[in-house]
Amino acid sequence: MRRFVPRSLAALAAGALTIGVFAGPALAAPPLFHEVKVPFSGVLSAPAGELCDFSYQQTYSGMDTFTVLSDGTVQVLEQATDTNINLDTGESLTESISYHYTFFPDGGWQQVGIFWQLRDADGKLVVIHAGDVVFDADFNVVKVTPNATPTDMATWAAVICPALGGNPA
Repeated sequence: MRRFVPRSLAALAAGALTIGVFAGPALAAPPLFHEVKVPFSGVLSAPAGELCDFSYQQTYSGMDTFTVLSDGTVQVLEQATDTNINLDTGESLTESISYHYTFFPDGGWQQVGIFWQLRDADGKLVVIHAGDVVFDADFNVVKVTPNATPTDMATWAAVICPALGGNPA
């Protein structure tokens, strides 16, 4: 539904693997690629009762910048702009986010940065979360700093739904 784990982990992982496969012959060099940029955008929606007690929509766009290191580690800088909307009331919050993913050769990965920076229509900061989350190869959280991103939909809904004037479903 949403990027409580990477916005599109499948797309990130596919991009990282693709870059890694094509980079294979050059693995002896330090960073293999710099500034491999992949734009993304989309719309996510949830009817009332699925995520929040109101109909929710998020539009987003951004850029992922990939770097593949010689040991097979893939680093991704993600910068995005999101608009989160309570479709029942029209209330919206915008955010500009920037974080780093590191995908390790063993299958584990880490997400570090500003995960939430929600602002109301007047530009007032409503919610901010930043930190570090580390996952093992099976997507289990092995480390999370206080005030980092929610790592499941229930805790994600506990942040976004009240911020938009409602409650989690």
